[in-house]
Amino acid sequence: VMTARPEQSHQLQQPEADSAIQREADRVVPENTGQSVGRVDYPDVFEQVWREYPLRAGANPKKSAFSAWKARLREGVPPEAMLDGVRRYARYLAATGKTGTEFVQRATTFFGPDRNFENPWLLPVSGTNNQRCVNHISEPDNEIPPGFRG
Repeated sequence: VMTARPEQSHQLQQPEADSAIQREADRVVPENTGQSVGRVDYPDVFEQVWREYPLRAGANPKKSAFSAWKARLREGVPPEAMLDGVRRYARYLAATGKTGTEFVQRATTFFGPDRNFENPWLLPVSGTNNQRCVNHISEPDNEIPPGFRG
């Protein structure tokens, strides 16, 4: 029996004030708080990002994502930049119909050294369809190329 874990509920929320986000990002997570092994005290700003991160089919370990998140913070990436990236990515996935599929990046990859959160994640242009209709039969080409004439 699988139950939904609270850290996997992803709902869009309004952004907090930048200063509050920065304060949370600067908060130090205690290494040993006497809690059970494997329990991590995530800062509120990361919890907000985790709630907004698009659901995916398959594993998406929160602890690994948090490690990648902290590494980017140590590199000087502002938490707002990563949160904005999550929001752009969520809009892109919704527009392409990929939310909840195996095509959603693991958050570890998204926040990883390749910095996928910096991608523009441009929405597809609506009204243009570059795909060929599968039922369309093209007209035959009756012209014989010059090299094949006898």
